[in-house]
Amino acid sequence: MGNIDVTITAMNRPDLLIQTLGSFLQFADLPLGNIYVHEDSGIEGVNDSVKQVFPEVIFIEPKERQGQIKAIDSLMSMVQTPYVACLEEDWLIDRTGFMALSLDILESASNISEVWLRYPNERNGHPAHGIRRKTPKGTKYQMLATGYRKVWHGTSFGPTLRRLSDYQNIGPYSNITTFDPANPLKSEIEVGQAYFKKGFRACSLLNGYCRHIGQNRHCK
Repeated sequence: MGNIDVTITAMNRPDLLIQTLGSFLQFADLPLGNIYVHEDSGIEGVNDSVKQVFPEVIFIEPKERQGQIKAIDSLMSMVQTPYVACLEEDWLIDRTGFMALSLDILESASNISEVWLRYPNERNGHPAHGIRRKTPKGTKYQMLATGYRKVWHGTSFGPTLRRLSDYQNIGPYSNITTFDPANPLKSEIEVGQAYFKKGFRACSLLNGYCRHIGQNRHCK
């Protein structure tokens, strides 16, 4: 089993980024490769405090805002491992075990493109459906509903584990959509529809491992 790279999208919330990085490193249960953060604020020095605490993190810091889609593409172009943990800078991991369980699911089900790490009440209403499933090693999970509100099929830019090859099958995302600050959900929906058309589905671990800490702190 090789290392797993980590990607994090961020924009001008260094205090939350420190919490996210600290909690992830505390509870990561498999060997990590590189940790990449794409800072999209365009503000020079915004993450100086983060770099002092986590000097091992590799930062991508364009001088102008790229938008979340280009940020993700930039991060994924850096990934060197078959599996990748994808995060945003405002999710607090609060217990361990999520990486090995997620990897077990991805290795046992080729049509599952991502495994959600959220607690059930942190899914923004997106339901899981069908019977609870179990891998040959005994990891329990549940599929996320497709067609939720007629457009959502389970793809999320939030905390997940996924395969690099699935992204490469679909991406780069900027060939599918563009990020619109006035309608930030549009790009996530369109990327999700592209995965759905390719036959990919998403699932969630039965128990949650992270909570959203930035819902009242919008990026600026």
